[in-house]
Amino acid sequence: MEEEKSNTQNQETENMEVHHHAHHEGKKSWKSYVWEFIMLFLAVFCGFLAEWQLEHTIEHSREKEFVVSMIKELESDNEKINGVFNDTLQINKLDSLVIALTNVDNNADNIKKAYMLKNNIGSLSAMAFNKSTISQLKNGGNMRLIRNRAVVDSINLIDNNIDYLAVQGATYDEFVLNNLQFISKVFDVRYAIKFKSAKIKSNYADYINQQSDIKYLSDDENLRIEFASQVAFQKSIFENYVYMLKHHQKLSKRMIVFLKKEYNIE
Repeated sequence: MEEEKSNTQNQETENMEVHHHAHHEGKKSWKSYVWEFIMLFLAVFCGFLAEWQLEHTIEHSREKEFVVSMIKELESDNEKINGVFNDTLQINKLDSLVIALTNVDNNADNIKKAYMLKNNIGSLSAMAFNKSTISQLKNGGNMRLIRNRAVVDSINLIDNNIDYLAVQGATYDEFVLNNLQFISKVFDVRYAIKFKSAKIKSNYADYINQQSDIKYLSDDENLRIEFASQVAFQKSIFENYVYMLKHHQKLSKRMIVFLKKEYNIE
C-alpha cells in the first residue's frame, strides 16, 4: 500500500516537472520578437519594392509606346506636308488667273484662260495634322509618364506649332470658300454644265478653247477686279502657310531624331 502511494507521488512529481519544462520552453525572448519583426518588415518592404519596380517598368514601357506612336504620326504628317509642297504648282497658277481677270481689253483669249484657271482656286486645302498621341498625353493625364524634361518641352513646342498652323490653315480655307462663292458671280456655270453633258468627251481646256463666243457671267469690271484681289490674297496666305509648313517640318524632323536617340529607337 505504501509502495503504491509512493509510486503515485513519484508519477505526479514527474508530471509537474514535464509541465514546468514545457511551459518554460514555450516562452520567447525579446530577441525572438525583434527578429520576427525584422523578418516581417523585410517581407513587406521587399513586396513593396517588387510592386514599385513592376509599376515603373509598366510606366516606362507605356512611355516608350507613346513616343514610338508620336514618331509615327510626325513622320506621317511630314509625308503629307511633302504632298502640299508638290501641289504648289497649281497654286502658282493663281497669278495667271489674277492677270486674266484684270485684263482691261477683256479679249476672248483672256476670258478662256480665266475659265480654265478658276478651278485651281479649290485645288488645295489646308492639311489636317494627326494629334492623337499628343491628345492622349495631355488630355489623358499621361504626360507624367514622360520623365525627360527636354522631351516634354519638345512635345509642347510641336503641339503649339500645330495649333498655330491650324489657325493659318483655317484662314486659308476660309479664303478658298469665299473665292469659290465668288466664282458663281463671275463665271457662267452653263459652260461647265454643257461640258459635262457633252456626248463627245474632251478635256475641259479643249472644250473652253472651242467656245468662240465665251463670256463672263457679269460685265461688271469692278466685280472681276475685286475677285482678282481676293485670289491674290488667297495665294499670299498660302505662300505664308507653306513657309510655316517648311519650318514645322524641319522642327519635326529634328524632334524625330532626338526622340529616337533618347529612347534607343531604330
